[in-house]
Amino acid sequence: MKSTPLRAGIVGLMYGRYGILPALQANPAVRVVALCSRNREFAQATAQAHGVPHTYTNWQAMLEEAELDLLAVAVDPPTSGPICAQAIEHGIALFAEKLPSHDIEQTRQLARQAQAKGLATCVDYMFPQLATFSAAKRMLQAGEIGKLRLVTLDWVMQSYDHQHSIDSWKVDSQRGGGVLRHFLIHSMHYLEWFCGRMVSIRAILKPLQPAGRSDAFAALSIECSSGSLVTINASNAAPGETRHALTLWGDKGRLELHNTGRDPIRGFTLAARRYNLPNLLLRELDFSKIPLDLDSRIEPTGRLTDALVARLAGQEHTEMPDLRAALRAHELIEAASLSNQANRVVYVN
Repeated sequence: MKSTPLRAGIVGLMYGRYGILPALQANPAVRVVALCSRNREFAQATAQAHGVPHTYTNWQAMLEEAELDLLAVAVDPPTSGPICAQAIEHGIALFAEKLPSHDIEQTRQLARQAQAKGLATCVDYMFPQLATFSAAKRMLQAGEIGKLRLVTLDWVMQSYDHQHSIDSWKVDSQRGGGVLRHFLIHSMHYLEWFCGRMVSIRAILKPLQPAGRSDAFAALSIECSSGSLVTINASNAAPGETRHALTLWGDKGRLELHNTGRDPIRGFTLAARRYNLPNLLLRELDFSKIPLDLDSRIEPTGRLTDALVARLAGQEHTEMPDLRAALRAHELIEAASLSNQANRVVYVN
């Protein structure tokens, strides 16, 4: 059990600054003591604005000097992997991105290393933290739509990098980008959360341009151990369209988790259409407690960081996705990639 306030640091000050930093600082059991960015001036300005005493441009120096209990890593997957590995080696609890490394073998090693040390870790799979998603899970478990038979997911948008022709890691599959690794890895996690383990995947992936370095369009057919079937159509290069729509079909009705707005979190609604019960409509916006001018991802990220802090305080049964969950999602992504390359169904354990 760690003493409080816990000393926390953040590496990466894009989402780290406007998402993770306010989430951590909202918890009175945490004190953010160090920020790390390659841009010294930006790190210092951010630290001054938020009352953080120390800044670094070198993450190794931060791990050695800042005496951290908890580290949040918010950088690209190739950079993330070595940082996560060193944090675990130092015995520092870890809050990692949805893809802790672009390399499946390194993700596997991170999960093993953390488990061997008995180290608390958490991964930013935020969608199950939403009130609408949680309500849908409770209804599904209560049998309100009967046995789950079919799940359809349409997630299409035009990412900022595609819209502005930015050549970043986010549009490079080898570095953890593309619609499969940068977006659908979230879906692989929450689909198993809803439906149970996947047993087979058939995927077709297409780039935006013939010589493109990443998949921009994806069509997947999945079978789960429960017998339910899942179909996915996704793109991060669809101009003029923003739609994240998950529908769960059962014998007695359906649950519709739909978001057609620009806000990736507050835009969700849950429509429960049950044959023997009244219809129900919930709006994620109605559950939000932070000002609308703040990034909506602060709240689900905050629930995850709070769970990690609770685990460090000795609450052993706190539920949260850890590096083992990240490994599972990564394995499913790699199975989908293999299915596309081999032009066949891939079976998974």
